[in-house]
Amino acid sequence: MAGHSDKGWGRFQNEQICRLKIRRMKEEWAKDLVVQPWCISQVVKAHEDCPELQAVLDEYHKPVVIQDQVLGELTLDKDYDTFEGEIQWCGKDVSLSLEVNAESKPSWTRARSAAKKLLADCDTWDKAMRELAAKNLTELANNWLSQDEENPRNPETDPITEDELARRISLTSLSVTWLCDPTGTRDAHRHSRGYRRVVFFLLGVLLIVVSIWGFVLKLK
Repeated sequence: MAGHSDKGWGRFQNEQICRLKIRRMKEEWAKDLVVQPWCISQVVKAHEDCPELQAVLDEYHKPVVIQDQVLGELTLDKDYDTFEGEIQWCGKDVSLSLEVNAESKPSWTRARSAAKKLLADCDTWDKAMRELAAKNLTELANNWLSQDEENPRNPETDPITEDELARRISLTSLSVTWLCDPTGTRDAHRHSRGYRRVVFFLLGVLLIVVSIWGFVLKLK
């Protein structure tokens, strides 16, 4: 594999500063690429002393922390472009993850604004996410239940219902992207209101699905 050879990407370490000679990639190799068609022609120096780039790297390693009056302390995870924190969601501690463009502070503001709007109406959103998760995942929960030989509950005669699942599942983390606005206002990158609401509902499904397995186990 090229990635593990002495000519592949495996020869470079994370945060390595080096001097390279590059060239435009041959057309037959570049036609299906979605990135810029450039390739490495030569590694001039594997480890380069460059104060300018080192300063950029040092700046990158400095922690970025926001103190928000509503959302509390938010710390930027630069590897994943997310702000991480903890909030109270309907009276329970929940992990909060704000997906942002780390290089664009307006995206930080949009993500925080969207999270605050969700939090301000958390009862409505919590109910909506539970209902959607139950509608889409009750069948899956019963399938899991039927495969659990140690569970005395028979899903054929006593199946998990949507109401039961919606009532008993729990939200443990909330992920919000800066591209979406739960209110459907115009600042959400031109996506339609329906698109934004679907995204937020799907986020709820993805966040809640992990809890279903715990829910099934608790039925023993």
